[in-house]
This record gives sequence, structure tokens and C-alpha cells, in this order.
Amino acid sequence: MKFKKFVCGVLSAAMLLSVTAVSALTFDDVENDPSVEWAKPYIHSMTDAGYIKGFEDGTFRPNQPVTKIQSLLLMARMIGVDDVAYSDIAENAVKMYENTLSGFNTDYKKEVSYLLYCGVIKETDLNTYVSSNVANNALKRYEAAILLTKMLGKATDVANQAFVSSSYSDSAEIPSSARAYVEYVREQGIMQGMGNDASGAPVFSPNTEVTRAQMAKMLACLIDLLNTNCAEGIVKEVNSFDNNVTLDSNVTHQFTDDTLIHLDGAEADLSEIETGKAAKILYANGLARTAEFGDAKAEVEQNTTIYGIISNASENSNGKQLTLKDYESGEVIGAYYAADDCEITVSGGAATFNQLKINDYVKVTLENGVITSIVSTDKSTTVTGKLADIEIGDNDVTLVLENSKGEESRYTTSANGVSVERNDSASDIQSLAIGDGLTLRLTYGKITKIQASSVNQSDSGTIESILLSSTTPQMTVTSDGKKNTYNISKNVKVTVDGKEGSLYDLRPGLAVSYKLESQEIVELSTSAAAVSSKEYIIGTIQSINTTYGFITVEDGDGNVEQVFTNSGTAISDDRQSVSKNISIKSLEVGMSVIATGSNSTGVFTAKKIIVQ
Repeated sequence: MKFKKFVCGVLSAAMLLSVTAVSALTFDDVENDPSVEWAKPYIHSMTDAGYIKGFEDGTFRPNQPVTKIQSLLLMARMIGVDDVAYSDIAENAVKMYENTLSGFNTDYKKEVSYLLYCGVIKETDLNTYVSSNVANNALKRYEAAILLTKMLGKATDVANQAFVSSSYSDSAEIPSSARAYVEYVREQGIMQGMGNDASGAPVFSPNTEVTRAQMAKMLACLIDLLNTNCAEGIVKEVNSFDNNVTLDSNVTHQFTDDTLIHLDGAEADLSEIETGKAAKILYANGLARTAEFGDAKAEVEQNTTIYGIISNASENSNGKQLTLKDYESGEVIGAYYAADDCEITVSGGAATFNQLKINDYVKVTLENGVITSIVSTDKSTTVTGKLADIEIGDNDVTLVLENSKGEESRYTTSANGVSVERNDSASDIQSLAIGDGLTLRLTYGKITKIQASSVNQSDSGTIESILLSSTTPQMTVTSDGKKNTYNISKNVKVTVDGKEGSLYDLRPGLAVSYKLESQEIVELSTSAAAVSSKEYIIGTIQSINTTYGFITVEDGDGNVEQVFTNSGTAISDDRQSVSKNISIKSLEVGMSVIATGSNSTGVFTAKKIIVQ
């Protein structure tokens, strides 16, 4: 099983039953309905947080009931089924319960599997919530009480209560098997009564359908109590008798009888877990709900160089093992065994494994997943080289640096947490260009300062192609018989006969002069005579008319033009490595296209349309 690195914390819950995000203040059917005045704070907070969304027509529909299957989707999302940090768990869940759910006609097997995997529901609950004859039935209040209790991990404790005194006058209407759950959610402040009876005693109204407004309140209260979070690390000790494990952080995690344990994606017993395994433990309401154990080395490439702080160095029957963690987050990177001939360097001199210390900062080289070199180094170092690539992730940026020997190394930083200077002026990562000379200041292997210098030059040639649909526009130019592809700066200056123009004035076959900073075009110039004829239209498809055979295309300046096709028009899709011919019916609104042709007849007729 492959473990993915993630940050522990409260998981977001994206509410279902909706399609378009709308600010809570725009829900007229909430603002103008006195009957849901009590729910406004919950609806506002949940919609503002993105947990509940509105419908396409701008309504919230507070009185619309929630179905049983929708309630399961909500529960799954609240404990991370759509969180990338738990994607491996979700995948394992689908595999584990594939046969179990094969007999149920539902589009939500991923979410249902995840709930089963995390112990929120059991297989015996499937006929109650997932079967096609009940899935779309409205969720009743007593059923909501049961589900909410299960979400908090208290189902077993509540169900084992021998006698429960009801607080509601209509307790006889509450199924006897649900009364303890109803009392539990009342005590937790998640659900209350539905007014009073004629004598002033509170009623629960167990068979009343749960509305979206009521669900907003339940969700708000549940999130406060649920506090879903996770713990991860490397298993240091397993105590099957006391039902707990201690990780390399020296924190002991206590399991309950309801904690589901999985090893490599399959159900397991705690006695099967070995020291050195990677652990990911999901908590909700302070209880360990599910514990994942797997191979810690799967997260890191088999042949790579990694930086980290030593959190544990030990020797067992399998050999000498080193556990590393990230210096910023404290998250475990992995646990690796050292080769018999592993080279170890401490303070610049040869050393032994026993000389390595906890919290030492080390550079570790892996070959086939085994450590071949360990270098204990200063926390702050400097590296130089040429920028070969930039990879932008969700939370960080990776710079690929090429040294004088052509060897590449990767260094990571936060996009906003680093000082950048380019050509002796304050700058940012987005302004770096491929080919820039870089000096990186590293602290614990992470970039904390970047000094960049560009290599400036000028050239001229003929445009072979222009790619404007990617995040970074690119242009291929033929100069002196050689083709070169360059990135185009986001601030590129385009001039046509000395006047300001745009990239949409350019086209393949056009002669241009350009200035480069490293491998990035920062200035382009051409002549007006060359661009005046309508031989090319570059832009985005706004509409398609297959009856009359034309499309409308909007260029980067907001100009919209019609592009007509005929039997001789060739249409190709070049977005893949191998181009393929398609018809006008295969075109879609939003596609980026280059149309070549002529407007000699008064309308632009395309000879060729290329989808980029």
C-alpha cells in the first residue's frame, strides 16, 4: 500500500445536494422566509465555509428533505472521502467492498465503501440506506440521530445501554432501538425537539423528514464535535494486550474495540502489525476510528536523494534502519534500511551508523530503496545551477536545478515563503525563467532564498507554432535553420510597426524579432503589413453551428469572429502526442483553436482548424 504525505488537521466537509456555490446572502428563499429564521446562522456559516451550496437557480430550498443516500454522501465527505490525503484509503475501501456492493445499484460506491472502511456504518446497514427501494426515501429524524451517533463513534456504547429514559412526550413513536441514539444527540446538542405538545412537554417527532435547513444546523454542530484529524508516523511498539501502538513520535495511540485496523488495504488484527510500518490513524470525536498500516518506503522513489531530520536510528534483525521526518511539518518521510557498505559522513569525516544522532539533519541517497549514503550536514547550505524546470503544486513549488555536469536536482519551497531576487531586484517565483542562473539558500533542504540572473539575447526568425492554451504560453521559432521553443513571459511586450499589439496578432509563418531573458521571450515585434490579412484566427470557441458549418471564435482582445468550414476543411486535434482528425461535431465550446484560411469572399473560410 502506498502512503501519501499529508497535513493533519480538521477535514473539510463539502455538502451535497447542490450544484452551484452561491453566497448565503443571495438565497432569497432563506432571507425572505420567516419559517427558517432560526436556521439562518447555520445556513450562512455552512455556505460561507463551502460545506453547503445552493442550486443553479440561486435558491437554497431550506424545506426540501434530505434523502438517505444523500445523508451517507454527506457523512463520507465529512470524514475525508474527497480529501487527497485520504485518496489511498478511499481506493483501498473500494477494492475491499467491491463484492459486497456489487448487489447494490448505486452510483456512490466510493462513498459507501469509505464509510464501511472507517466503521461509520456496517454491512447490515446497507439495506437500510443504500438499497434502490429505500435510497431515495427522505431521511427521518430518528434515522438522523442514529447516523450522527455513528459518526461520533458512540454507536456501540449507546446501543449497549440497558435502559434509557426519554426526554420526549412522544417517545412511544420513537422506535425502541433508536431511543438511546435520540437521547445521545440531544445531550450533545446536535438535535433537539420539534416544539411542545398541548401540555407543554417537548416532542421529538421521530418520523418527520429532515430538511436541508435542519441538516445545516446538524452539520454545524457535528463539525464542532467531530474534529476529525489524523496522526501518522512509524510504528515503534505494538501492544496487542492493551490494544495500542506507539509511534516514533513516542505518542501512544489507544484503540477501541470499534477501531478498524487495515494492513496494506486489508482487514487485520493488531497482532499482525510489525514495528517499522508506516501508520495513518484517523480520529473523530477523540476516538481512533480506523488505523492504516503499510510500507513507509512506498512514498519515496526507489532511486533518489532526500533530506530530513533523523527521528529514529535503530538496529534490528533486518539491519540498520533510519527514520526521517520533515523539519517543517514534523511528518514522517519514511523508514529505510542502510546497505552494508553504506557510506556515512559526519562533520565532513567518515563515521559509523552509531555516530548518527536524533535530530541530526542528513542528506540520504537511496538506490533501489536502500540507503547507500548518509551525509550529516549543516542546516543551512547553498547550491548553484541553471533552472531546468519549475513544478507548481497545490502547496509548494519545486525547482529543478541543472549543474555544470548536466545532472539535475530538485528543491522545494513554499510559493509565498521564500525571498526572491532576479537581476538584483526584488521579484517572485513566478518571474523566474527557464535557463536562469540560480543560487539557492537551503535551510534543512528547503529553499529559503533565491538569487536569479537571466541571460539576455536578441534574435529573429519565423514563427513555426504558437501555443496559447497552456498555463505557460510557448512559441516555436525557426532561426538559421534551427527550431527553438521558448516560453513566453506573462508580461511580454508585443509591437506591430512600433504600436502596442498582442499575441493574438501573431501567427505561424510570420517573421518576428524577439528578445530573450534566459529561455523566455520578453519582447516580440513584427510589421503591420504582415498581420493585416485574415489568414489566421487564434482564440477560444464561443459557439458551434453544425447546421451551417461555422464556429465563433473569441481572440485574446475580446474580438469575436465567425469561422466557416466546408468539405475541404481539415480539422485536427493536436492536444495529444499523436494528432487525430475530427469533425466539426467533435468540437466543443471552450476549446483553443488556430484556424488557417482566407477572408477573400467576405467571410473567413478555414482550410484547417487545429485544436490545441
